[in-house]
Amino acid sequence: MPQSPLSAWNTDRDESAEGSRRKAFKIVAAATVLIIGVLGTAQLAGAVTSGDKEHHHSKKDQDKKDQDKKDQDKKGDQDSKGSKKGKHHSSDIPAGAAVGASLDATAGASIGDGTVVASGRAAVNCEGFAAISGEGDGPTTGGAGGSTVTVTSLSQLETEAARSGAETIKVDGLFSGSGEVSVASDKTIVGVGAHSGLTGIGLKMKGVHNVIIQNMNISKVTSASGDGDAIHVEKSDHIWIDHNDLSSDRDHGKDYYDGLVDITHAGDYVTVSWNKFHDHWKVSLVGHSDSNGAEDIGHLHVTYSHNWFYNVNSRLPSLRFGTGHVYDNYFQGADTAIDSRMGAQILVENNVFRNVKTPIMTSGYSKVDGHVNLSGNDLGGVTNNVTQDGTSAKEPYSYHLDPTSSVISIVTAGAGTGIVG
Repeated sequence: MPQSPLSAWNTDRDESAEGSRRKAFKIVAAATVLIIGVLGTAQLAGAVTSGDKEHHHSKKDQDKKDQDKKDQDKKGDQDSKGSKKGKHHSSDIPAGAAVGASLDATAGASIGDGTVVASGRAAVNCEGFAAISGEGDGPTTGGAGGSTVTVTSLSQLETEAARSGAETIKVDGLFSGSGEVSVASDKTIVGVGAHSGLTGIGLKMKGVHNVIIQNMNISKVTSASGDGDAIHVEKSDHIWIDHNDLSSDRDHGKDYYDGLVDITHAGDYVTVSWNKFHDHWKVSLVGHSDSNGAEDIGHLHVTYSHNWFYNVNSRLPSLRFGTGHVYDNYFQGADTAIDSRMGAQILVENNVFRNVKTPIMTSGYSKVDGHVNLSGNDLGGVTNNVTQDGTSAKEPYSYHLDPTSSVISIVTAGAGTGIVG
């Protein structure tokens, strides 16, 4: 390991056999090294985004980052030569605008609490609508810049989630009950390990902004429990719902539970990524009513990427009025999947459908049809019900589009809990 300027000075001071000229020379050299180090540190600090105020990394961490950068550079070179590794769409949005976990997993990599990722990208920084500015707010950063607290009871979680100001809340344990926990603005709620979360209790964001929900197991929230959803977003913007496991069961009627992620009343700039949605009837409703256009039109910008939907029935998602982007998701076992209604515009790219009766539809459940643009999807040999093409061919943000042939392996390896947090 290179000797620091201070160590060099102490060594010179102890070597009494050296002449004064040599000592003076070394002092000047040490001072020069120190000045260069300070200037380099200042330059590095200027490159860090405002959400990442302070980082402490071991040499091992830095070596891994350097290797990851080399791998990414190599991948970029391959892509530019016509490689079939997937596309990267760019805009003027700066890279790394949103704060979140990132991990490029390689074959056999061990992650979190022993989870092994077989291959592919297990996680990414926040992509999609939550990663860009809108509604007067900047990209989603959650509790970045605030304090961090670990909660071990439901009452602690309720207190911290409602507290004003930026905060990261680590949920350590699986808390049971009924009702819902209201989450204030500028919060990150992240489960500890692979098994922390809520049973029978939902998370609610109403009239807030800038919230990240990660690594939480939320299950069996009944329709009578608060708003009836595992995660409920209402009149809120810049919400990132990432790497969670959301479920109920299908032993009851379809109205016994409501949604797993419902976004209503002009909710906006939401990204739903790398989640497992399973064992449920009505998964994700965006825009709650055909008669709510006056409030919803111009809002409801949502992105769904790298989610794994299995043993579910419908609404994957169902979108009214808004603008959706659904890419690199795996749909496994459903009646209907993507439903564009009431003039909604959805760009649907590189998704895989297996055992889904109607993968993509624009007609059937609302008085006005929706629109879709389709590209690169694997429908599993069945037919869509599409009546209107869309006008949205590109969204206003950067995102990584994985090849359709790799979606199943990438999503099943990287979605759900135990990967981040």
